[in-house]
Amino acid sequence: MKLEHIRAIGFEVEGGWKKDRVIREDSENYRKGFHSDGSVSNIRASFPVWAGEYASEPLLNYENLIETMEEEWPDMWNSSCGMHVHISTQSMQKYSTLMDQVFYRAFKKEISKVLIPSITDMNTQQIFADRLAGHNTYCKTGWRSDAQAQQNDKGSLRYHHLNFCWKLHGTMEVRVPPMMSLNDGKTTMKWIVEFTEKYLNKKKKEKIFKTEIEETPLERQEALLQTTITKEDY
Repeated sequence: MKLEHIRAIGFEVEGGWKKDRVIREDSENYRKGFHSDGSVSNIRASFPVWAGEYASEPLLNYENLIETMEEEWPDMWNSSCGMHVHISTQSMQKYSTLMDQVFYRAFKKEISKVLIPSITDMNTQQIFADRLAGHNTYCKTGWRSDAQAQQNDKGSLRYHHLNFCWKLHGTMEVRVPPMMSLNDGKTTMKWIVEFTEKYLNKKKKEKIFKTEIEETPLERQEALLQTTITKEDY
């Protein structure tokens, strides 16, 4: 997948891993990217398991992102676990476009209409819908983009559907998805990335169109105003 507006993508997944996937041999040190996470609870198995979170590095290539998901996806999870996606953009202007509440409203609407029905597991669909409805302490409804962007630490303002952690990471963090199967996780990642790219592309076209109107003689403006961006461009 070619990324035009997005600069890099990262992800965090919570759950349980077979202990030998996380702890280095003959050491108590975790492999790079693994951290403890107090929000993960009641992960039990019949084999030695480590519960917590894996956080990837920022990845510039979508194919490398998918490969990393395949390599590091947890072995088990429950409803206490979430999947977070971090997206950075090619410019501050593009980032500020995502900070507009219009983006949030469109994002929520399409998650409910398109993404959740595409998830193959019915239980995951329900957990996803509950998180979208704000029924999770770490994933609340509401819009706090400006305040979030000013935070340089991990305060409670991040516990919303979208967290604009500009000063901390320079990213938009999507916190809505629950943990799910790897295949459904790939579907979710692809949808989030494509939706963000298409939204930013739509806004780019709108800006170009607005500039054309402002710089066009009055006799041509009426004709130009009849031009619309099609639904497929959204």
